[in-house]
Amino acid sequence: MALYSLNILSVNWLGVVLIGLGILFFILEAITPLFGGLALAGTISILLGSIILLPSDSPYGDLSLSVIIPVVLFSAVFFFIVSYLSLKVHKEKPKTGIEAMVGDIAEVVSDIDKKGGKVMYHGELWNAYSDKFIPAGSKVKIVEVNGLKLKVEEVKE
Repeated sequence: MALYSLNILSVNWLGVVLIGLGILFFILEAITPLFGGLALAGTISILLGSIILLPSDSPYGDLSLSVIIPVVLFSAVFFFIVSYLSLKVHKEKPKTGIEAMVGDIAEVVSDIDKKGGKVMYHGELWNAYSDKFIPAGSKVKIVEVNGLKLKVEEVKE
C-alpha cells in the first residue's frame, strides 16, 4: 500500500532513503549506545529527508516545516532518552548469574587454602580456594567463579 502511494505521489527517492537511513540510525543507537552519535545522525538524516521528500512543484504541495520540525524533534528526544536509559543499563552491575557473584562477600565455613575449603554465599554452601590460608569465620571476597568453585581472598575489616 505504501509503495503504491509512493508511486502515485511524485516523491524524491533520496528523501525516502534518508528517512530510512535515519530510522536505521535510531535502531542502531538503541542496540549499541554510542553516546547519542547515531541518534544525532538519525535526526539530521530524517530532517533532511523530510525536507526534500516532496518536490515544491508537486500538485500535492510540500511538507510544511511546522509539521517536519515537531515530528523530528519528538523522534530525536525519544531516541536520546532511549539511548541514555540503554547506556545506564549497560553500566549497571549484573544482578544475577555468575557475573553478579564476583566482588560479593561470603563467609568461610571451613578453613580455605590452595586445596580448597567451604564458604557460605547467600545461604548456599560453595567450594572455594585461595592462594593464602583463610581461617573459618572470616569474611572473603569472591574474585573468580570457576564452575562450582569460587576463588576468594580475605577481606580485611
